[in-house]
Amino acid sequence: VSSGGVGDGPRGSLRGVTLGVTLGDPGGIGPECVVRALAPGGAVGGASAARAGVRFVVFGSAAAMHRAAQVCGIE
Repeated sequence: VSSGGVGDGPRGSLRGVTLGVTLGDPGGIGPECVVRALAPGGAVGGASAARAGVRFVVFGSAAAMHRAAQVCGIE
């Protein structure tokens, strides 16, 4: 990341950055992938993302996210 105004932290920091994630097909595997990735201990979620100051916004069906969380055992 360059220093072109990205985030509000030191140069190269993602602090203050908001990343948008789309679910894709609500009937496909997209919602499960997003839920698992953003869950604590997931690929990009949890304490490491919070420490980095990154905020994630998920675009898609809230109902599909809730179903995926139930299927994955994540609440």
